[in-house]
Order: sequence, then structure tokens, then C-alpha cells
Amino acid sequence: MPYCMYLRKSRADAEAEARCPGDTLLRHEQALTELAARLTLPIEAVYRELVSGESIDARPVMRRLLSEVERGCWEGVLVMEVERLARGDTVDQGVVARAFKYAGAKIVTPLKTFDPSDEFDEEYFEFGLFMSRREYKVINRRLQRGRLASVREGKFVGSRAPFGYRRIRREGKNGFILEPDPQEADAVRLVFGWFAGEISDGGGVRPGLREIARRLDALGISSPGGCVWSPAAIGCMLRNPVYAGWIRWNFRKTVKSPADGSIKASRPRSRPENWILVRGLHNPLISPGLFEKTRLLLQSRPIKPGPVSRSKKNPLSGLLYCALCGRAMIRRPGKSGSPDSLFCPSPGCPTVGGYLSAAEDCLLAALEYWYILPHPLSPARAGSVPDSSRLIRRRLDTVVRQKDSLCGLLERGVYDEETFLRRRETLETKETELLVLLRDTLRVPDAPLPDLSSPVSMAALYRAAPSPEEKNRLLRSLLEKAEYRKEGRLRFNGGRETLVLPLYPRLPPAMLSANPAVRKNWDTWR
Repeated sequence: MPYCMYLRKSRADAEAEARCPGDTLLRHEQALTELAARLTLPIEAVYRELVSGESIDARPVMRRLLSEVERGCWEGVLVMEVERLARGDTVDQGVVARAFKYAGAKIVTPLKTFDPSDEFDEEYFEFGLFMSRREYKVINRRLQRGRLASVREGKFVGSRAPFGYRRIRREGKNGFILEPDPQEADAVRLVFGWFAGEISDGGGVRPGLREIARRLDALGISSPGGCVWSPAAIGCMLRNPVYAGWIRWNFRKTVKSPADGSIKASRPRSRPENWILVRGLHNPLISPGLFEKTRLLLQSRPIKPGPVSRSKKNPLSGLLYCALCGRAMIRRPGKSGSPDSLFCPSPGCPTVGGYLSAAEDCLLAALEYWYILPHPLSPARAGSVPDSSRLIRRRLDTVVRQKDSLCGLLERGVYDEETFLRRRETLETKETELLVLLRDTLRVPDAPLPDLSSPVSMAALYRAAPSPEEKNRLLRSLLEKAEYRKEGRLRFNGGRETLVLPLYPRLPPAMLSANPAVRKNWDTWR
């Protein structure tokens, strides 16, 4: 069987490249290629990744490699060191160790070849993963201390400078500071002057956020993302104290929380009392008095957030994006009995809005054509193993993964001991029930199935969903996104609809590679 090669650049490699330029991945690939030639190992694939090793969830290449290892595609994997495979918590380490152990795949490094099926190699491999996690924590702790010290000295430690500034390295010293960008700095002063009423257009009315965004677009000033300005972007600029000469830290800390057996990261805005606010080494673009005046004006008319408990009303939420500007299409509720509609929120975007039902019909027509869904109990879906047993196995794998993650959640303090024991008992009961159900299912593999050979209609599944949230969940399982393209109206276009929706489906890699006729995106129109 063939071997593959996995290359990942770590934080230490990036620091070494800063001191001595050179491609770390290229050096590693040359070293592993020489090792494979010396051991006469056939290399058929090389996987490269340039992300942090903290979590497997954030490493798509690593997830793909583990999936192929579990399917028995590789006899072994060549890496520079076992630390390149996983430096995450005990859950990630267990996932990697279990995948290689049960698949019988070897881990080949320049120092040693690990065979996870061997008891001593398995123990040595797990110890190496544990030590790599400790090393990661030490490095991360030292890095965070250094970043905090730089902030207190007034340096800029962000990766991207705010609009109006450039990020430059201090001459002869460590760290970065901000330098005003001549063109963007003038735009920042205009925004603050307009909003505070210190720069007037002669009308005597102080403009709002949307009007300021429209004025910047009219002047040809691009936003940091290269697209049109939004009121939200203007509001963030007016609230940022960096323009008054301050450095703000802890504004949006990363918060991790458990969800469905995995850890999800979010970055909520923190309260001002939790910020670290120090005088920066950069030159301010506006005076402290102007910034204070702007802050008081914003406080006088705060934006009221919607209730968190509000249910989703748009079944295409997070799926439909404008093909011209890339902004998400927004649902506008109909009034006086008229149907709901969709529109692009970008000011000046030429995309023409339309009825929400028309976009739904377009999507369903395309999905009916591309996705063939036989009935879940149809004999056409029954192979050597009944379909019901596959579903049970998937549920069983989910329960096992949830059990494996419990210890990590307990160690991180997410669960207390009582919650941990109660959760483990629930999962063990569920696992026992699924094992009994799987045994009974496999005992009668040739049991007759009902005659349900007619395929399930995608439109019927969609229409039968009880709520827009369920409809949205169904579409998300099939699509990554869809683009909305419409530049003409019915009454001005001879009664012909000009709506075009390029679709980006969620297809398994095997289907894309096995059938070259299947494209990554499809166009459907009405």
C-alpha cells in the first residue's frame, strides 16, 4: 500500500523564518522525500497545511487525512515529528491516536517509525502527543504575555491595521506601530467631521451612518474589504478609540463553549470596564475632544439589538448572497398581504430585488434536478448492509465521540463532576441501546422492506418542513451558498424573469473526483 506525506508549518517555524528567510515546508518536504527514498516507501500524495495546531476542527487538511487513514487508504504517513499531527487537547490527541491505531497505519519520522498496533510504540506515541500539548501551552502562555506587554507599551499587536493607518515595524526596535495612511486618513477625518457636524455640506442637517456610507461611495473611497461601505462599518470606525491615539485590547476576546460534542469559538464584544486602554505610540487622526463628542452623539441614539429568542423567518438566511457585491440578501416582510421580498443591503448596488418565493422556486427546481433522493426505506438504497444499520452506526459513532470529549470538558472546567457523571451515564445508556438495536438489525439482513421505491420530492420535503428554520437547515445540508443575480424587472423586460442563481453544493469529494462532469457550481434560471 502507498504512503503519504503531511507537512504543517508551526508558530516556531514562522518565527525562525522571520530571523532567517526560507521556506520551512520546502525543507521538510526535501528531508522526508530523502527519507522515503532511503526506506523505499512509495509516496503518492503530499498534504500541506499553514494553520495553527491548536485544534483539528480548524485544520481541514488534517481532517481529510484522518478520514483517509480511517478508510485504509494509506499504509503510513510521513511527518517530521509526531507533534505536527496534533497539539490540541486530550480529545484531539485521542482522535489522532485512535485513527492510526485501528487503521493499522504507521507514522514515519526521521527519528523513529511508530506502529500504533505495537503496545510500546503506542505508549511512546501518546506520550509524545501529551508533551507536544504541554509545549504548545508554554509557547502560547509566553506569547500572550509578550503581546500584553507590547500593548501596555503602546505598540500595535493586531495583524491588520485599522482603516486610515498602516502597520510598520519600529526601526531598530521590536514590535509594530501604526503610521497614518495619507489618503485613508483624510477619509477618516471626513467621517468624524460629518457625523459631529463640524464639516457641513450646506444643508444644515447632520448626516447619519447610512448617508456617510453613501457619500464615501460617491467619492470613490473603498472600504477595507474593497467593496461599498455599510452603516455598520461606519459605526465601528466612529467607536474605535485608536483614531484618538489609544490602543484598545480585550475588546473582543475569543470565548470557547461546548456545543453538540465539540468546542465552538465566538468573539463577543466585551464591556468597556474589561478593556485595556493605553496611550499608543502612533499619532492620532482626530482630537480627543472630537472623539468624545462623537461618542456622546452615538450614545444619544443607540442601536437597539433584536431579541435573542426571535425565531428565524427567512428560510434562505445565510445562503443567498448578491452576485455583484457579495453581501447577504435580506428579507423584507410584506405589507398589507403582499408576499415577502429579498433585496441587497448595499447602497447603490444594481442588483434588483424580487419575491422570496421566486428564489425558493428557483432553488428547489435546481435541487430537484441534481439531487436524487430515493425513499429512506426504498430497496434501491439497500445494499449488502441495510440502510438502517448505517444510520445506527453513524449515531453510535456520534455517541462514542461525545463520550471521548467528556474527559476533556471535565479537565477544562466546562463540566463539574456531577454533570460529568450524569452525562456519561446518559451516553452509556444510549450506547447500549444502539448496540442492541444494531445487533437486532444485522441479525435479519434479508428482511423484506416495504415497497417504497418512489423517490422523495425535494420540493415536498421542503414544503413539509414545519418552520423556516427547518427549511433553512435542510437547504444548508445540501448547499454551501447560492448567488443572487437579477438586473431587470418583469415589466421592463418584456415579461421575462431575469433571475439567475449559481449554486455551490455540498458534494462529497469522492463524487467530485469520480465524475468530472459534475461542476462545483451550477446555474439555474427562470
